Amino acid sequence: MYREDYYKFSHYFLPYSLFKFGNLIIKRILEDKDGFIKNLKTSWRNIELEKSFVRSNPPSFEIDNIEINKAKSLIVVKMPEAKEEKEALYIGIGFNKKNDIRYFTYEIGKGIHFEDVYFLCEWTKELKHINHGVYSNKDIGNFIGDIKALF
Repeated sequence: MYREDYYKFSHYFLPYSLFKFGNLIIKRILEDKDGFIKNLKTSWRNIELEKSFVRSNPPSFEIDNIEINKAKSLIVVKMPEAKEEKEALYIGIGFNKKNDIRYFTYEIGKGIHFEDVYFLCEWTKELKHINHGVYSNKDIGNFIGDIKALF
């Protein structure tokens, strides 16, 4: 079942907001993670739906900050309630001291035999989609490890 709010949040709302207000958003996440999660839930409820009249409750949004090295960090947003095709289980916000931002998702998909697969994707500042690979499991280690290699 396609859930429009899940798709729009991870594919439009969050990347657009990050590329427009990235420095402020990252600062907010690092200073007040719980307050930021509260803001995400409010934003979720305000996503404009076009095809569906049914809105899902916002996910629980778990956030971790991972230092890649002294100059680069990765904020991981987990959406444990994601379960349908095209929904993002994990969102990665990579940034460095120069405030260069990269936005990644680990999306649920379907394989040739309709089995669950997971795609590591990136969204550019122009909101173009790049597919970096397909995985057979939802292991967050794959997501974090490959982003570290790309970043």
